[in-house]
Amino acid sequence: MTDDKKILTKDSVFSHKGLYISTTLPYVNSQPHIGHAFEFVLADFLKRYYNFLQQKKEENNRVYPTHNVSTNSYQNKYGKFNLPYCTLNTGIDEHGQKIYQRAIELNKEPQQFCDEMADTWKDFCKIIFMDYDNFYRTSSDAHKKNAQEYLFKIRNLIYKKQYTGNYCQGCESFKTDKEIINNQCEFHVGTKLMQISEENFFFPLTNFKDMDLSNILVDKTFQNELNSIVQNCGDLSISRENVNWGIDIPFSNQKMYVWFEALLNYVFAIGYTTSLVNFFEFSENWKNSLIICGKDNLKFQAYILPALLKANYINPPKKVLVHGMILDSNKLKMSKSIGNVVDPIEQFKKYGSNAVRYYLLSGLNTFQDSSYSEEVLVTKYNSDLVNNYGNLIARVTTILEQDQRLNLTKNTIIDGPSEIFNFNFSEYDNLNSDSQFIIYVKTEIEKAHNQLEENLNVKECFSIINNLINYTNKYFTTEKPYDVNSINRNQVLLETLFVVRETSIFYMAATPEIGDFLSNHLTKRIIKTILYKKIE
Repeated sequence: MTDDKKILTKDSVFSHKGLYISTTLPYVNSQPHIGHAFEFVLADFLKRYYNFLQQKKEENNRVYPTHNVSTNSYQNKYGKFNLPYCTLNTGIDEHGQKIYQRAIELNKEPQQFCDEMADTWKDFCKIIFMDYDNFYRTSSDAHKKNAQEYLFKIRNLIYKKQYTGNYCQGCESFKTDKEIINNQCEFHVGTKLMQISEENFFFPLTNFKDMDLSNILVDKTFQNELNSIVQNCGDLSISRENVNWGIDIPFSNQKMYVWFEALLNYVFAIGYTTSLVNFFEFSENWKNSLIICGKDNLKFQAYILPALLKANYINPPKKVLVHGMILDSNKLKMSKSIGNVVDPIEQFKKYGSNAVRYYLLSGLNTFQDSSYSEEVLVTKYNSDLVNNYGNLIARVTTILEQDQRLNLTKNTIIDGPSEIFNFNFSEYDNLNSDSQFIIYVKTEIEKAHNQLEENLNVKECFSIINNLINYTNKYFTTEKPYDVNSINRNQVLLETLFVVRETSIFYMAATPEIGDFLSNHLTKRIIKTILYKKIE
């Protein structure tokens, strides 16, 4: 960036410490799908990026950390929360009738089934290299207690009435006429809508239509849809009469609606309790919050959640990032009945975490629907990481290894390739900051950072960075620093190293499997450093 102090600008999505990112909590009635992988990897990338960026700032632009910045750093001790710069929350939603029915089908108790599924989802997080700080479970005693206390706090607002409507068990929600296409839920085609009529408790959602939600969405694509939801959405039924598995309403024989109690996980996860003992700490942690969800959750995350929070004098999340759906290679919705579902675990085992994570981040649109193609995945990985970025690393480290101790300036020596990431270029006169190459590099790097800091547009960020790496490879070839007789050899090497160091923050966050190698293990005396193996 042109100014090392310009890390988080006033126009950034986030502008101060205490960043808090959370995925939605997926239902655990089935295995993870590719959409979950996309959302989880996106959240993980942003967490790693912000932590790297902050550490780069704090350590005076000298050292990039390993990829494993803050695993298990999330602490809850006597209500005290010691958060890293950026904290990532994920977990599972464990209540609802469809989860109960799935457990019965497997001849298991619901809690036993949920416990087993929790292990499944934690294993999934390991496979995709998701460095979460907290894994939240809605079946925990703490969640149940907090949800019941929260309901009690807003008891004066809720009321009871008879309700009849079309219920989608896939969404675990009632559908309005505008949300029904051909007598089916648009997000669960093939799932029959249920006609339910019962007396439920209601939260007066319509009382909160005047909330200012004009700045809550990261991308404004869904703003008109959100406005329509607010204007057409009725009050929220927050209880169910004939549900066997859920949290008890203390003053009734009904269960809490999952989209009431589960939504509150975001504030419970970082310290909110009705006791208000640590309300200031919670508020500090919550004020820079980002919720990531699919467009099928727009209503819940961007309207219902803010309303539930406002009813108890809590601000809405700072931002909600709504991402698109993942379609198959023919741009069709994935469906088990069609047979076009992509298994993310199989993909990670087949191609490796580097390839799949990178493709999800750089090959798929951050905000809009995208087609998933294994052919494009392989092509993009081989092109961008193997032949472009990986090749540039290999070319530079080859020279460093061959020269053993390379005098790059009259004042300093780079002792092996490990120094790539510990090098403070501002101290050395041979890095001409006024050169056209460096000016261009700094401009492009700043553009890439701005795409994340201001827009959270990950795909566009990598488009900029990949073009820069390609430009640098061509520059390297033209200037030939591998020729010991080259007049500008040291200058070109320094400039190339500068590009490698400045762009590594993006690649390390995207492909954390090679993070330790990048930052710690380049000291090995090898002739050529191969970071990414080609997929044949």
